[in-house]
Amino acid sequence: MNLIRQETDYALRLMGELGGAAGESISAKLAAAKAEVPYEFACKILQKLHEGGLVASVMGPRGGFKLARAASEITLLDVVSAVQGPMIVNNCVGTQACCGREDICPISIKMSELQAHVDQFFNGITLEDVLNGKAKEVSDAK
Repeated sequence: MNLIRQETDYALRLMGELGGAAGESISAKLAAAKAEVPYEFACKILQKLHEGGLVASVMGPRGGFKLARAASEITLLDVVSAVQGPMIVNNCVGTQACCGREDICPISIKMSELQAHVDQFFNGITLEDVLNGKAKEVSDAK
């Protein structure tokens, strides 16, 4: 199973295109073409990103979509969560504990630590970092 689903990968590509548009709105069709995402799928993804408060729709002849916030304020975790829901590594750390032993179980404790690392990593990379190539520098340094 992939941690990042194909739909989320497409969402990240679309966000990159919107982030590179310098605050201008671009059509869903153009964003989809530039990001190499099937248009119909891009429309559904953009709707999820809109519902998640990450993109704004602009009406009119020069309408389309643009970022709802600055790229420096949007994290990869924001995008993942908007498209595929919470990024949970295991049921033990989800909203509903799987067995009730989470306070004493060594596996649950380690899963909680892993969850914290995943959240910190994805929350520590902004769309601006990705657009400026800093995300690669972070992963190369590890």
